[in-house]
Amino acid sequence: MMSKDKAIGSSTVRLSKKLTRILNHYLKPYSITTEQWSVLRTLNEADQISQKELSERADKDQATLTKILDLLEKHGYASRMPNPSDRRSYLITITEKGSELSRKLY
Repeated sequence: MMSKDKAIGSSTVRLSKKLTRILNHYLKPYSITTEQWSVLRTLNEADQISQKELSERADKDQATLTKILDLLEKHGYASRMPNPSDRRSYLITITEKGSELSRKLY
């Protein structure tokens, strides 16, 4: 017999996976994943922020965020621009296309 803690943990993991599958199915026609959507939604709420700040707000590590931003840029939903106050970093901004998608999906 499984302990209550393990049963709750197992159920939580299954529910999370099921919700992710449902969301990915809903987002598929827009060629975007739940991971990309969470970053785009965060950008929509706080435009022109540093990649580091976006990483913290979207709760993504830097390597994962870089890959997500590459895909969002490829689809025209976001762009990177040099940070005028720090040459080593970029400001991430949502494009009009990204804002439209965010409004449609929100």
